[in-house]
Amino acid sequence: MNVLRAIQVFSPTVTSSLKFLKAAGDDRFVDADASIFYMENMYHFFQVHNVSSRDHYLRSLDSSIAPYVHISDEGLDWLNVTFPKYIDDIQKTSVDVGFKGLTKETAHALQFTAKSTSLCVKFLLSQVGFYYVVTRSFSSDAVEAMFSHVRLKGGSNDATDARAADYALRQILRCGIVKASHSSNTAENVNYISPANILNLQENRESFT
Repeated sequence: MNVLRAIQVFSPTVTSSLKFLKAAGDDRFVDADASIFYMENMYHFFQVHNVSSRDHYLRSLDSSIAPYVHISDEGLDWLNVTFPKYIDDIQKTSVDVGFKGLTKETAHALQFTAKSTSLCVKFLLSQVGFYYVVTRSFSSDAVEAMFSHVRLKGGSNDATDARAADYALRQILRCGIVKASHSSNTAENVNYISPANILNLQENRESFT
């Protein structure tokens, strides 16, 4: 997915054009309010996850990319309450008028990302002692890569059972496919011992007694 292209589609330039066409009386954009509101919310969603420095928001005159400095920031409340509720409203309204709305996966992913970002920021500020938090550094790529390797080791199976996942994790650690970063707060060498063999041995002994 080209994230930059998505941001450009929802950018203020596009929404401003739609607002102008509606205000100019173009019949094709008379009912564009809901689409404009949706685009503004999605653009804001991208922006609050694109906070990169302490003072860039001052130069760009965009408060949505200001760093988080307190757990009571309005942006965190928007992520944790306002935006997830808006997604629920989209799904409900779509059903009421006979539309499909967002897919369940997309709606869940948007709500999960918004709420988890809010909780992570609050944790870093209140529990870890960060002076400020920038969200651009947040990434789930490592987790997604791990899941991809687990599915690949299971024969590209999206419905991996416990035994296949256990086998995949042991192979990943043995082959060194996934390793901790030198700058992370986890140990670089991890020893993984599966209890599967012990459990199987106990079951076999019980079956012969």
